[in-house]
Amino acid sequence: MTNVTTYRKPQGRKNGVGWTKSVTPDNMENAEGQEERKRQNEVLHSILLGKRQEILRELQDNVGQSLNECHQRHLDSVGDVGDQALMNRERDRNIIVMEMRNRTRQFLDEALTCLREGTYGICAECGIDINHKRLQAIPFAKLCVACQSRAELLEQIERAEEREDR
Repeated sequence: MTNVTTYRKPQGRKNGVGWTKSVTPDNMENAEGQEERKRQNEVLHSILLGKRQEILRELQDNVGQSLNECHQRHLDSVGDVGDQALMNRERDRNIIVMEMRNRTRQFLDEALTCLREGTYGICAECGIDINHKRLQAIPFAKLCVACQSRAELLEQIERAEEREDR
């Protein structure tokens, strides 16, 4: 159905003042669609905030744990070179994990901003609406499935070309 707005001329008025908007099935369907979109956005907003909070907790826990481990390392610094290498490797792994979590938090913040601005759920590449189920699974998705697949394929091709150049 198309979104058609019709207006009714009021009874008994000759100058056209007081025209009223009539409610047609098309208007009702559009209002229902907007209401459904609003409900979906509220659900996605909760998902985004929940994931953001979860990541912030993980980051805080990891920072606190890292500080405790650092303090303990200073106390136990008598270990040999192998022990030091193992501790350094573990520390580096924790840093990488924290960087990944922080990057995800940034993506979630960007998604929340887009949600506030009304641009959330629109593919950055082709401009179509991203499927609601995809957004529930990956709430910070910027591309629809087709564009994401195309981007991943191009990335694979570029990596293969880089390996050939070496």
